[in-house]
Order: sequence, then C-alpha cells, then structure tokens
Amino acid sequence: MSQLVQSLATAVVQAQQQVEDHQVAGLDRYFDPDGRPHSLTIRTRSLRPDAAADAEDWYSAPLLPLLPNSQLRIKNAHLELRAELADLGNKATAQPGDAQGSGAAAAVPELALVLANNSNEGSVRIRLELEAVEAGDGRSRLLDHLAKTQGFIDR
Repeated sequence: MSQLVQSLATAVVQAQQQVEDHQVAGLDRYFDPDGRPHSLTIRTRSLRPDAAADAEDWYSAPLLPLLPNSQLRIKNAHLELRAELADLGNKATAQPGDAQGSGAAAAVPELALVLANNSNEGSVRIRLELEAVEAGDGRSRLLDHLAKTQGFIDR
C-alpha cells in the first residue's frame, strides 16, 4: 500500500514538473532563433520637443513584457482511492519459535489490492487544482530589462 501512495505522490510531482516545463517551452515563441526578442513596431505621435506638430516616431516594444503573466502551479491534489481486497489464497508460514522446524506451518491469507475501471469495483480519481503564481525573480528581471531596452527606431 505504501508503494501505491508513493506512486500517487510521484505522479503529482511529475504533473507539476510538466506544468513548469510547458511554461518554459512557451517562452521560446517570444524570441527568434538568435535569441533576440520578437517585438511589436508601432508609430506614435512624437513627444520630442523639437518635433513638428504632426511628426511621428517608430517605436519597438518587445512582446514578452506586453503580455500578462500566466504561470501556474498545482495548489491542491485530491486523490480518491476506492479499492477492494481480493483473496489470493493461503500461504503456509512457519510459526514463531519454529526456527528448528519443530512447529507446524500456519496458513496466512494473502491479499491483493484490486483497482478497476468501472464504478462497481475499485478506482482511483485524481483532481488537480491549479493557481496562478507571481513571476519569479528571473522572469521579473528579464521583463524589466526588455522594457528598458525598447525604444525608438530610426526610419
């Protein structure tokens, strides 16, 4: 039974790892193959003091800082286990104090845990609750750096 509980706990930990791996893999779409951030180029009214009244500037803004943070983690894991014990028969075992073989062997029932897919027998149901979490320090520093390096484009 302890192996079953350990397996279920391991499955929850692996599920969290898959959530994190998916989020890290999603960062790739915001950078080109050379590691440069994809950016959105926009035209804005010029705020330069020497600009004409109808002057515009081209501005490049990296996409990553413009989008909301959507990092997730497993908040709760609810495991429901319905099982039946099945009799596998009897196994003969030596009685206590029978080190020299003078005692009779006793029949001890062997039991197995039975899990099945239908509702009449045993089953396992797992429900994971996810929650949004704050961005990590590394992500926050990256977003801050990208925001500071965005700027005007000479056209």
